[in-house]
Amino acid sequence: MTPDEIRSLRKTRGLTTRQLADALGVDASLVAAWEAGERFPTRKAADKMSALAGAAAPSPPAADDPWSALRDPGLWTLFRKLAAHRALREKTERLAADYEDPAGPSR
Repeated sequence: MTPDEIRSLRKTRGLTTRQLADALGVDASLVAAWEAGERFPTRKAADKMSALAGAAAPSPPAADDPWSALRDPGLWTLFRKLAAHRALREKTERLAADYEDPAGPSR
């Protein structure tokens, strides 16, 4: 894949460099180098990107359907950060206390 094709794939899919890198199992700096034409993807990475390009584009979650947000790769990036960083989790818990749980009251 060319640098322009990689950039186009990422933008069409609405992915950040980090999100594409995570999907491919590579470092974000490597994706940036591919887009800059400084390096070129391996056959394995190119095949994965081709598969991403051929897959149906994910639809954005509806504002009134919190469960559809589970399809958003950005949510899973946030989840990994919350799981890995205790201080972030504690801050998020304090912030989340002001919001209703879409699953209903906790038992």
